[in-house]
Amino acid sequence: MSVVSAVLILPLAVRAAGDALSVAMGHADEGVSTYCTPLYAINGGEEPTHYACHAWVTPEFKATIEAAQGGTYPPWPAPLLALAQSVIPSLIASFGTNATEPTEHMEAITAANGVAHVQQA
Repeated sequence: MSVVSAVLILPLAVRAAGDALSVAMGHADEGVSTYCTPLYAINGGEEPTHYACHAWVTPEFKATIEAAQGGTYPPWPAPLLALAQSVIPSLIASFGTNATEPTEHMEAITAANGVAHVQQA
């Protein structure tokens, strides 16, 4: 099976909804935080502004997320669709290849979006 590197970033304000979406889509267990990597504004700040996750995903997952970011959602049941529509517009998603190194992928995408793993002084 082919997989690709995925870096997914959400603002703090929708982190809980993002975690709930992961559970609803069957990608995480209830009570597990998918978005568990705190990210801090590069220009400073004491509290995380975003949370990220890295995962190896299928091309089908990638296609689903990219289509949803373009406004085309799968024919999901209404509660799942509403949850997705509350999360996807805020989602920063980057997909590499199956050879993409996760740490380098995460660092490139966080830097490009003005956040970092380590709190900036």
